[in-house]
Amino acid sequence: QQQQRHQQRQQQRQQQRQQQRQQHQRHQEEHKQPPQPTLPRRHQRSACSESEMEIQSWLESAQSAQDVLDSVAQHVGSLGAPELVTAVHVLAKYAEVDAVGNGGASTPQVQQQSSTMAMFSRDVRFQSLLSHLRGCASQLDSPRHVMRVLWALGKLGASGRDVDSIIASLAELAWPRFSYFTSMELSNSLWGLARLSKGPAGGNPNSVLFQFVSALIAEGTPRVETFSAQCLSNSLWAVAKLELSGPASDTFSNACVAQIRANTFSDTTPQGFANSIWAVAKLRLAQGVAVPFCVDAARYATSEPGDLHCFMPQELSMTIWAMAKVVGRRAGAKSSSSLPPEVEKLALNIAEEGTRRLS
Repeated sequence: QQQQRHQQRQQQRQQQRQQQRQQHQRHQEEHKQPPQPTLPRRHQRSACSESEMEIQSWLESAQSAQDVLDSVAQHVGSLGAPELVTAVHVLAKYAEVDAVGNGGASTPQVQQQSSTMAMFSRDVRFQSLLSHLRGCASQLDSPRHVMRVLWALGKLGASGRDVDSIIASLAELAWPRFSYFTSMELSNSLWGLARLSKGPAGGNPNSVLFQFVSALIAEGTPRVETFSAQCLSNSLWAVAKLELSGPASDTFSNACVAQIRANTFSDTTPQGFANSIWAVAKLRLAQGVAVPFCVDAARYATSEPGDLHCFMPQELSMTIWAMAKVVGRRAGAKSSSSLPPEVEKLALNIAEEGTRRLS
């Protein structure tokens, strides 16, 4: 009976989200931006030869990260730029699956990064893949290739001279083409660079990575309304991870926050929810931006009984930490009675959910 009630609540929630999506689509139609210019033909993906398609088919049909590396080792001499991109992209996907399957969790933190790279750092097949990718990086002039490489290398937590060279080449190639990036390509590229960053990007404004990130943010700011829920949360997390500050990054972050609120958190996953709140707290956005966001988030997360059941433990702890950081430590907040009731309800629900899992 409890499962039936939970299923009924989930169905009701899905219907509510469908209505929200329809409202959001109507809003987008009313505020539709002019279409982006068509990508010049020379920058479009060229048709693959039969042999290239066969190699890509082998890579995409792999069953594990080791299968991908075996295929790369056998065919690395004949792999062109598209196949190398496919190889590193599929490898990143399987590496993530392997990590989760071994007891890991898909979280916004990079807790799996060190263990993943420990597996690949001494693997000559992976090093050969990076070396060949570096050699053909100048051919990766399509936004899709740029996005897939940055996302994959970020997911793998790759590092070293080959990776630094690849990032520099992609930055040079992408610079005149940012207007051709889709919203997903912008946000995934930003996310990948945040994962690849070895420290605060704002600490060295002359670095290639900082300039790359700044250009992505500049291009993304006026297009935030076209970002999906995942793109919004990934972008916020990336800016916070890179510890960016200044008018440009603040404007971008505030626009992402405003868009998430406008969407009423529609289609936001538990991970995206925790990412967003953590980022708002980490970025120390203005109270007039951060507090209303947290109140809306708390209202959303407590609108139905059992909404927290699908949250991972780290997502619960990140959420309550961020709430405490933004709302619980405001100047003059001397007791829980000064908390917004939505936030207090969320805190109690998280405590109840944590107790239930511990018992």
